[in-house]
Amino acid sequence: MTRKYIIEIFQSLVVMLRGLYFSKYCFKGVSKSKTKVRVLANGPSLNQFLEDNKGNSNLNDFDYIVMNYMPMHEDFELYKPKFLCLADPMFFQFSHRIDEVRKLFKVLNSIVHWEMIIVIPHNRIKEFQNFNYIHNPNLKVKPINSYTYAGLAKFRNSAYNLNFSMPGIYTVANLAIFTAINMNYKYIEVYGIDHNFFDSMFVTDDNVLCNRMKHFYSNEVSLMPILRNDNGKNYKIADYTQSISNMFKSHDLLSSYAAFKNIEILNCSKDSMVDSYKKR
Repeated sequence: MTRKYIIEIFQSLVVMLRGLYFSKYCFKGVSKSKTKVRVLANGPSLNQFLEDNKGNSNLNDFDYIVMNYMPMHEDFELYKPKFLCLADPMFFQFSHRIDEVRKLFKVLNSIVHWEMIIVIPHNRIKEFQNFNYIHNPNLKVKPINSYTYAGLAKFRNSAYNLNFSMPGIYTVANLAIFTAINMNYKYIEVYGIDHNFFDSMFVTDDNVLCNRMKHFYSNEVSLMPILRNDNGKNYKIADYTQSISNMFKSHDLLSSYAAFKNIEILNCSKDSMVDSYKKR
């Protein structure tokens, strides 16, 4: 038995012990009546899906999981999502996007007339309780154990299934897909995970790493410096590409976990860079 393997077994035991406490943050008590779900992410390709499904009478065949600012889209009420996933620090603390976040909270208070669950990482629950001003009785906040583990598959997938841990949340889409899997949907379609970061990334003459940002909910293209979440400073390209690599790795872990639970995931995003799931 190699030293590396012994270390991984020890780490697995730590995950199990620590996860036993945090496993209280899970989907226990959340019910569903459908076996199919669609995850609607933030990539520009989602626009085509939304356009194609205007007036579609078969939308009710699926449950829906959305994220971030989707509630501000004009078609949001057509889908009546069951889950809204939030993971970005801007939803839990003051940032330069505070006005947008306040508008989101206002929309959630005013238009959600069906039961919807807001899924957040468990380590953000106190911040979210203090930061948001959501008072709509149709909205319930569900913190999920976000203690991460990416070790041995034989331990890893069981730990995910027991809510002891999860893959890292490097994009809110990771959280949304994990939500779909742990809610035991047997068929998952994912839209809007374009993840074509490398197409829009560039470095200015002042050595500032930037992205040409465009989301489905806006036609505007903005040039945004890529800032770290932990200290607000500019990313160096080596650190940023490592973070992107971690995000893609998280998709790989989610794909492995879905296979462990005999769940089919189909990536329906046009020109997506994600190669973890079968593509339509």
